[in-house]
Amino acid sequence: MIQKRTLTDEEVALLKHNEWITIIYNDAKRVTCRFLGLDAGVIQFGAMGWDDAIDLNQVTVERMAHD
Repeated sequence: MIQKRTLTDEEVALLKHNEWITIIYNDAKRVTCRFLGLDAGVIQFGAMGWDDAIDLNQVTVERMAHD
């Protein structure tokens, strides 16, 4: 089970650089997507669409592995 927590400075930096990232949300679901924006503390992710916003404190962010 993923512990819900505030993003680290490194994770926030990943988001600000608009990179492809992997996020873990709802305690286990993983999706690789491009960060689109931040609005009132809520992250918006490309692969999930603008309607599926996720609370900043309820995700884990990883850099997507590059070949």
